[in-house]
Amino acid sequence: MTDAFGCPADSPWPPKPFELDQYASIFIPLKTVLICGGAGFLGKHLIFNLCDSISELQVIRIVDRQKLPAAFRVPAAINKTGVQLEEYTGDLQNPDDIKDAFTNVDAVIHLAETSEASDRINENVLQMMKEHHVRILVYTSSAMCNRKWREVDNESEHEYDSVDDSEPLVLPSYGRSKLRSEWRIRALCREWKDLRALCLRPTGLYGEGDFICISMMLLKAKSNKGNMVQIGAGASPARIQRMYGGNCAWAHVLALRRMSLDSHSQ
Repeated sequence: MTDAFGCPADSPWPPKPFELDQYASIFIPLKTVLICGGAGFLGKHLIFNLCDSISELQVIRIVDRQKLPAAFRVPAAINKTGVQLEEYTGDLQNPDDIKDAFTNVDAVIHLAETSEASDRINENVLQMMKEHHVRILVYTSSAMCNRKWREVDNESEHEYDSVDDSEPLVLPSYGRSKLRSEWRIRALCREWKDLRALCLRPTGLYGEGDFICISMMLLKAKSNKGNMVQIGAGASPARIQRMYGGNCAWAHVLALRRMSLDSHSQ
């Protein structure tokens, strides 16, 4: 016998409809999600993707030093369940500015960080999570935390997860700050057994709302008689793959959902 898809009735494909009942013992509903540093263009993509993809979501909170632009308001065609968007303006370096934003939060997406203040910001976010018993964290790291001056095609990231001054990173300060944050989160996972955490390492982003990547490329091309500037030369030119902001946001949504179902930290 076959099903409606032409597959054998006992076939594992296509997958059966998703049912949360089978995960009842470990499932954490994502009713309120906090985005730290969500006023940038990646934050906008995240807001739209969360509203469109997490069925039980009720509230998205944004904590950032900047006010949210009007374009961050999600149209009703996407926000079909009426998810509320709450804004907290404050500095993540100051715990008093952000403590209220963590109240009754189910998960945190940690986007905000600068290399100069990364350690302080990271510690404040983790401390607030512990105080408010927030058990899910998706941390936005960077491919620059292990990008050195040599090709890494078809190699493992684990070979590049140490800070070795004899082989400097492409962006030393920024890359090391991201790597330190990852190490701190991994250490906290060992201390706090209920924490479910995942670190993502996107490459440089582009997309709607980005005023850096594409604009910089166009300016460089304009100054070079309309031609794009090639980075590297010879038989093995330098290469870097950019990531679309919407795809990066979707990766965060998938990570959130996985963390809400899986009791193991990554």
